[in-house]
Amino acid sequence: MIRDDRCFRLSHDKSSGDVKLTIEKSVISDSGVYAVHAGSGSGRATSEIRVDVISTLPVFVHGLTDQTVTVGEPATFTAVVRGTPRPQIHWSVGGVDAVNTGDKYIVTDAEDGRVELRIVAVSAADVGLWCECKASSEAGKAVSRASLMPGWCQRKLDVPECSARTLRVVG
Repeated sequence: MIRDDRCFRLSHDKSSGDVKLTIEKSVISDSGVYAVHAGSGSGRATSEIRVDVISTLPVFVHGLTDQTVTVGEPATFTAVVRGTPRPQIHWSVGGVDAVNTGDKYIVTDAEDGRVELRIVAVSAADVGLWCECKASSEAGKAVSRASLMPGWCQRKLDVPECSARTLRVVG
């Protein structure tokens, strides 16, 4: 039995008797046979319809993660994206298109949904920029972002422990 919720909306026009089921943001698993049953003192009636969902919104099953980088070294951003039809992938770094050039960027888009952007050698200008992967199809779009963090961001700072603290308030 289906009830009104954020994914399914049921409506009934009392003047015409029409019953309507709306599936918001359908997914492949919403495919199937749907039935409406109506009854009164004089009997029951059932109507069925087969629904095949042929498109689903792109979704990042595994999104991008921040990369700690060193100038001159490679950096690789990897994600897994799903959707029907298969989404088109568009990469950008710092808001600028990142296309498969071979000398700066290597882009891969596997049949299993695994997508990858490899920066062959990170430049000083790349450090601190956002890498963005957009997945789009006729069903919609999804975006995943991560940053190119400088290597020193991950180092643990040696901070001496204090056994007592004194706070002086002035004013």
